[in-house]
Amino acid sequence: MQFLGNEIPNINIEKAQAVILPVPFDASVCYKPGARFAPERILSASRALELYDEELDSEPFKYGIYTLEPIDVPIDPFTLSKEVEKVVKDIVKLKKLPVLIGGDHSISIGAIRAISDIQKEKGKNFTVLQFDAHTDMRDEYQGSKYSHACVMRRAFDFGASIIQVGIRSLSHEEKIFLDKNGIKPIWAREIYNNYQVAKSQILESIRGPLYITIDLDCLDPSIMPDVGTPEPGGLNWYQLIDILKAVCLKTQILGIDVVELCPNTVASSTEYLAARLIYKILGYIFLSRNSNN
Repeated sequence: MQFLGNEIPNINIEKAQAVILPVPFDASVCYKPGARFAPERILSASRALELYDEELDSEPFKYGIYTLEPIDVPIDPFTLSKEVEKVVKDIVKLKKLPVLIGGDHSISIGAIRAISDIQKEKGKNFTVLQFDAHTDMRDEYQGSKYSHACVMRRAFDFGASIIQVGIRSLSHEEKIFLDKNGIKPIWAREIYNNYQVAKSQILESIRGPLYITIDLDCLDPSIMPDVGTPEPGGLNWYQLIDILKAVCLKTQILGIDVVELCPNTVASSTEYLAARLIYKILGYIFLSRNSNN
């Protein structure tokens, strides 16, 4: 199934600027399972999107968005990370933007490792920009270092700089680690209390190219209730896309993932929101890339 639907003209990986990788995996979740169904549901919902973006006054799909077949997921997150790492490296070798649709947040580990290895080969640094309700900084969780609760700890181990946005839940162990390593999240309450100051802090923290990981629980449960671990007090739609637009226009984006949707069997609004968010981000990236050419 192709993002936006098979009827979209010129779906060709050679001509595409972005390549979508569905990863239907949720074996590392600790509260609410179901994220393995999200890639199919998001792809299905994307067929209902309007192709014209009124904000950008453009049709982003024309820059080329190709969808791979879903990755053949193993049963454990470590093996999954190696599979994802390989595919992401292949996508980058084709000079395409990798866009992962999860799945739980553990799918990000392999993608971040791939980007890290590629950047190190070039002698360049990079930053992971994380939108999330949780820090995901545990060294190990439920016996695994590749759990969805350990994503950003592994990113730190891979040598990435880290910017965390929308955080409102963490363990004491994680707080100690953040303090020790000088990592200062942009807390959700800071965004709520003074959005413009928080946005400026995010932009001022960016020093180079970014990998963007979006756990959908960064959004408030009033608009995104269908996630693995919902937390009250999250971002709203316009805050999230405004930050993303500013970020995409400021620096190079190396890759993206959108994770942790647990679609329900009744309403389809959240999977449609996720599809719309992916299309929005791609629109911002295409605008930045092609306006600079």
